Amino acid sequence: MTIESEAHQRRRDIAASLAKEEATLAAIEESLLAADEMTKSMETILSNFGSRLGKLENAVVPIHRQTKDLQRLQDNTENVLAAIDKVVGYHHVAKRQRDVVGKGIQESLTKYLESLADVQLAVDFFAKNNPDSPELNHVRALFDKGKEKIDEFFQQQVRQSSKAPSPETIFEFLGTQKDVPIAEFEPSVTADLVKAANWMVNEAKYETFVLHFGQIRGNILHQALGQYKEFIKVNGSGTINAKGRTLTGRKSLTRKQRRDRGGARGDDDSIDSEIEPFAQTIFAFTRLAEKEITLIKTILPENSYKKVFDLIVNVPLDSIGQDSKRFVQHVKECQVKKDYPGILTVFPTVEMLKKEQPEIHAKALKYCNDENRHMFGKLIRDIEMAGANALDAFVDGIKSDSKKTDENLPRDGTVHQMTSDALLFIEQLQVFPEVAGGMIATKKTDGSASAAQAKRAFGEYISKCCSAIVASLELRARNFEDPALKGLFLMNNFNFLINRLKKTEVYAIVEQYDKNIVTGFQSSILDHKSAYVNGWSRVVHHCSIDGVDLSDHKLREREKGIVKDRFKGFNAEIEDIVTKHQRWSVPDDRLRDQLRNEVIDYVKPHFSVFLKTFKYKEFTTKVNKYIKFTEQTLEDEIRKIFDREA
Repeated sequence: MTIESEAHQRRRDIAASLAKEEATLAAIEESLLAADEMTKSMETILSNFGSRLGKLENAVVPIHRQTKDLQRLQDNTENVLAAIDKVVGYHHVAKRQRDVVGKGIQESLTKYLESLADVQLAVDFFAKNNPDSPELNHVRALFDKGKEKIDEFFQQQVRQSSKAPSPETIFEFLGTQKDVPIAEFEPSVTADLVKAANWMVNEAKYETFVLHFGQIRGNILHQALGQYKEFIKVNGSGTINAKGRTLTGRKSLTRKQRRDRGGARGDDDSIDSEIEPFAQTIFAFTRLAEKEITLIKTILPENSYKKVFDLIVNVPLDSIGQDSKRFVQHVKECQVKKDYPGILTVFPTVEMLKKEQPEIHAKALKYCNDENRHMFGKLIRDIEMAGANALDAFVDGIKSDSKKTDENLPRDGTVHQMTSDALLFIEQLQVFPEVAGGMIATKKTDGSASAAQAKRAFGEYISKCCSAIVASLELRARNFEDPALKGLFLMNNFNFLINRLKKTEVYAIVEQYDKNIVTGFQSSILDHKSAYVNGWSRVVHHCSIDGVDLSDHKLREREKGIVKDRFKGFNAEIEDIVTKHQRWSVPDDRLRDQLRNEVIDYVKPHFSVFLKTFKYKEFTTKVNKYIKFTEQTLEDEIRKIFDREA
C-alpha cells in the first residue's frame, strides 16, 4: 500500500471517530436539558414542602408550649401536695413518736434511733421554717427526751458491764502475761455503745454521756485499786512471779535493822505496812489505766479521750496522792524526832516511783491534762524535798549537838555514840545512793536531777557528813581535861570512822569527792597516836642517869638517894598510869596492840638502860623495894592498859 492510500485511510478513520464523538456530545446535551427540567421540578416541590412545614410548625409550637405548661402545672401541684403531706406529717411526728420515744429502748437501739431520726427531721423543719411555732417546742422537747433515754441506756449498759475485777484477778493480771479479762465488754454491748456514742456526738451534739462514762469507770477503777491495796496488806505480794513487779527482794533495810538504831518501833511497823501496798497500787494503776484507755478508744470518739480519761483517773490519783502524803509526813516526823534512819523506810517507795514514772507518764496518763500528767512528778518532788530537808537536818544536828554540854561523853575515850549512830546511818544510806543523791540534787536544782547529778550530790553529801562528824568530835574532845584521853578519844573515833567506811562503798565515794577527809583521818590517827605515846614521857623521865657520877664503882650517898628517888618515881608513875589507862578503852584490837607495842618500844629501852646501869650498883640494901620490875614484867604491866580485867 502506497503512502497516499494510507493517508486516505487515516482521514476516513478520523472522520468516523469525529462523527461518533459528535453523536455522544449530542446525547449529553440532551441529558443535561432533561436534568435541568428535573431540577426545576424538584425546586418547585421542595419550595412547596418548606412552605407546608412552616405552616405546620406555626400550628404545632403553641400546642407544645401549652402541653409543657400543663405538665409543669401538674408537677407543681404534685410537689405542693407532697410538701403539704410532708408538712402535715411533721405536725404529727410528736404525736406519732411520743410513746416510742418516751418508753425508751424496748426492742433494739437501731429502731429507736430511726424514731429519733424522724423527730430530728421535724425539729430541723420547724427550726428553719417556723422557729416560733409551738410545734417546734414539742418536737424539740421530744428529741431532748430521746437524748436522755439514749444517755440512760448508755449509762445502764456501761454500769451493768462495769464490774470491779477481784483482787485475785488483778493479782493474776499483774503477775502473768495471760489475757485476763479486765475492762472488757461483751461484743454486742460494745456495738450498741459505739452506735449510741456516735449518734450522741454526731447527730444529737450531746456530750454529757461521756462524763457519765468517765464517772462510772472512774469509780470502778478506784474501787478495784482500793480492794487490791487491802488484799496486798493482808496477803502480801511475794507470790507474784518473776514477770510481775514487786518491792519484795529489793535492796532495803529490814525492820530489825531499823529498830536497832533505837527508832520508834510502832511508827516503823505502821509505815512498813503501807510501802508494799502503795507500790502494788501504783503497778496496778498503770496497767489498769492502760486497759481503760483501750476501752475508751473502742467506744468513744477521739475528741473526748482527754475529758473522759481525766474523769476516770481523778479519784484514783487523789487517793494515791493522799497515800503519798503519809510518806512525806513520816519523813517530817522522823526529822522532828531526829530519827534520821527512819526516813530510809520510804526510800524504796521513791526509788519505785522514779522507776515507774516514765511508763506511767507515757502510757497510763497519756490522755490526761497537764495537772494529772505531772501528778507523779509532784509526788516524787514532795517526798524528795522532805527527804532532802531531813538529810540536811541530820548534818545540822551533828554540828549543833556538839556545841552543847556533852553529858554522854565516854569517860574511857571509846567511840562516841554520835559517831556510831552517824556511821550506821551513812552505811544504811549507801543502800540508796541514787535516791539520796536525787533528793539532795533536786533540792539544789529546784527540780528533777539527772543520774550524774544525783551521784555527784551523794558524794558531796557523804563528804559533808564526814566533815561534820570530825568537827563535832573535835569540839566534844575539848571536854576532856587529860590531853592523853582527849587524843585517845579522837584516835578511837577517827579509827572507827575510817575502818567502817572502808567496809562500804562509801569509802570510794568519799575518796572520789574529797580525798582530804580520808588522808586527814589517817594523819590525825598518827598524830594522836604519837601524842599518846609521848604522854608516857612522865614515866621515861624517871629513867634518866643524868646527875649520877658513874666513874666510881661505888655511889656516893647523894647519888644513892637520886637513884632511889628515880626508881621510886618510876614505879609510882607506872602503877598510876597503868591503873588509869586500864579504865580507858580502845575497841579496835589492831589499834590497841599497836598502842601497847609502841608504848613498850618507847618506855622499855629507857628502863632497860636505867635498870642495867644501877641493878648491880649498891645504892640500897632493900633492892626489891626499889626495883619492882624486870624488862619482862614491865612489858607485862604495860600490856594491862585498856584492859579492865587485867
